[in-house]
Amino acid sequence: MSLFKKSIIVTLAISLATVGLAQTPPPVVQDPPAAAATTLEKRVAEAGDMYKAGKLKESITAFEALYVEAPNAITVKSWLGFLYVRDNQAAKAVPILEAARTQSPNDIEVLNNLGTAYTATKENDKALEVYKIVREKDDKRFEAFYNSGNIFLERQDTAQAEAMFKRASELNPEDAFVWNNFGISQEMQKNDVGASEAYAKAATLRPDNATFSRNAGMSFMRQRKFDAAIPFLERAVAANPQDVSGREVLVEAYAKEKRFADASRVSAGLADSRINDAPYWYNVGFLKQQQGDVKGAKAAYQKSLAINDKDIDTLTNLGMLQFRDTEFDAAQRTFSKLVGLDPKSITHKLNLGAAAAQNRDYAVAVTNWKEVIKSDPNRTDLRLELANAQWEISDYDGAYANFKLVAAKDKKNANALNGIGLYFMQMEKYAQSEAAFRGSIEANPKFIPSYLNLAFTLERMKQKKKAIDILEMAQKIAPQDIEVKRALARMRNSS
Repeated sequence: MSLFKKSIIVTLAISLATVGLAQTPPPVVQDPPAAAATTLEKRVAEAGDMYKAGKLKESITAFEALYVEAPNAITVKSWLGFLYVRDNQAAKAVPILEAARTQSPNDIEVLNNLGTAYTATKENDKALEVYKIVREKDDKRFEAFYNSGNIFLERQDTAQAEAMFKRASELNPEDAFVWNNFGISQEMQKNDVGASEAYAKAATLRPDNATFSRNAGMSFMRQRKFDAAIPFLERAVAANPQDVSGREVLVEAYAKEKRFADASRVSAGLADSRINDAPYWYNVGFLKQQQGDVKGAKAAYQKSLAINDKDIDTLTNLGMLQFRDTEFDAAQRTFSKLVGLDPKSITHKLNLGAAAAQNRDYAVAVTNWKEVIKSDPNRTDLRLELANAQWEISDYDGAYANFKLVAAKDKKNANALNGIGLYFMQMEKYAQSEAAFRGSIEANPKFIPSYLNLAFTLERMKQKKKAIDILEMAQKIAPQDIEVKRALARMRNSS
């Protein structure tokens, strides 16, 4: 029986780190008169205090005015470039910070903020070049490592990305985005264990973030650690109730852990969005079947087939339920369709034969079981069923041949010996018939059909007393057997 048909690909969450500027602005790099310098420093400090007080726009306005008045002041350029980046105006920040870099090539703050501005404007080559200088000058600059990692990740240079995120995580182990993106670098290198560890750290640091929890859950799912995946998937779904695919994965995780009631509960909430989705209804059927709701399972499988009537798994499960519910005519139709869809499948032919035999359509059973036997001649159990079906369609020679083959492999097979006896009785070779029936009884003293057939053979051989003795033996073994009672009464009354 197949399980779920959908697998969800992890959603990657790559977010840039927020870069900072030193709380104390760098000194003014120029040579104005002392009084002028003092005034500029005071106004820079006041404008910087506006930013620190949460007044970003006012701070930008103040620094823009200062930039007009003192275009060569490195502190003003550094602050204004930083503020533009903070205000999502990276394109305006770039030329100002580039000018500041030209003026002061070794200013670490300017270089760090310029790298961030380049990153925001997607000038990644320039960003990597600047960040490399920053890292060489100061290997504790978190932003230089983290943002470089994101660029390398985007370029699928996973080894470089891993190295950058590893250092960033050492510098700021409480940053969930670092751990999440470190997990992505591990996943891209097929290191599922490392990825799940990193994703789990991110999700633990930020339990409100649906993407982090989802990534952790999916990573555990890929490792088939369903029990570990469930808490993260539950959290992801709770944080983002609109995530339909996330709920589907949670349903699958519950099902893998045999928590079928939980799986059905979550799955029920998907019905409106998946009403025309055949795999969804298949999964509903599977879950109901696991909980013993056969009627509900069959109804769900029928809904799935109404959308896609050629799905092998759905037809197989439906056919098996129909067979178990003794709906042999329906089961035969279902298995017949399966054979038509997959004519090379031995299993489908085996099941079709079984349903047809129960439906007394022995010709269909014989045709399909012959195909199965052809592919596996050692199926003694099936060969016996085939022989019985052949007998029902009056193919006595074919039935006899198969009864003989079974008896040759299993000399104590009472059913096969009984079949051989029937063949000889049909041919009016009563001595051989009697021997076969007695052999069957010896093989299995509780096999009642052979007692009946032996009695009928003896009756035809004008040995009615012996026939009655045999039936009386049978009655002691199966006192409630109707056929034995009927045959015994008839023979006694005709004595």
